[in-house]
Amino acid sequence: MDKTFNKPDLNAPRNRSKVKDFIAYPKKDIYGFFSRLKEQNPQLMKYSNKEMAGWIQEYGKQMAHEVATNRYGVKLPEGLGVVITGLCKPTEHTANNNIDYATSKKLGVIVPFRNSHTNDYLVKINYTNNIPRCRFTNHQLWKFKPVRVLSRAVSTVMKGEAPSSKYMTFTKELPVCGLFDKTAIARAAKRKVKEQEAMVKAMAEYDEFAFE
Repeated sequence: MDKTFNKPDLNAPRNRSKVKDFIAYPKKDIYGFFSRLKEQNPQLMKYSNKEMAGWIQEYGKQMAHEVATNRYGVKLPEGLGVVITGLCKPTEHTANNNIDYATSKKLGVIVPFRNSHTNDYLVKINYTNNIPRCRFTNHQLWKFKPVRVLSRAVSTVMKGEAPSSKYMTFTKELPVCGLFDKTAIARAAKRKVKEQEAMVKAMAEYDEFAFE
């Protein structure tokens, strides 16, 4: 049964966590980011904070473009890990709560996105440092949250050509970190071959005129 859609109150109070933007006001250097950076790297003393902030922003834009268009992802500097965009099947909970707010508001009932144009697949921006070359101290405590520029870049690509030809597909059997594990890749390949063989066999044995 369809559930009644309650329009969200846009004027309701919001509990937002405070975000520190280290490069928003380079001249003021509110959080001391640039001063610490120059202290650790004296060769940067000859550059202004504004110049350095511009470089950081440009690097972020280039990385966002690569993550959105390169199916093999981007390796972060200093061995911090890998960021890669891939496809995955949503869980039942995610599928039911991925609400199309515009359509739900129009019809008055909750209407979730079905992603029929992508065969029910979702695109996810993944970060992993669980690979041999990225085992730094407390690496398991790190996480990656894409900014709006990156999310929109991936969304634009998703709406264009067929996502299956652009991105890799990740499953429980072959997670992101499995891309760097030859054994996991071999197991996933064998499983896919067996599934294809089973499908071919089932189609060969199928008789639409056979009745039990």
